[in-house]
Amino acid sequence: ITRTFYFGEITEELQRAYDAVLRANTNARSMKGPDLIARDIDHEARKTITDAGFGEYFIHRTGHGLG
Repeated sequence: ITRTFYFGEITEELQRAYDAVLRANTNARSMKGPDLIARDIDHEARKTITDAGFGEYFIHRTGHGLG
């Protein structure tokens, strides 16, 4: 579960980063299929963020454990 809030004026770079994360989230959530594994979802999210120029900052895996 991720929430992002801005206070003050947002910079162009922060907006680009936010948009990249939102696209990665949307792309990953749209993936469906009986043979789909977590690695495939992580790869899609990572590719989206890397293509946007922020790959070096994506240092964790996609998803969070709850509980």
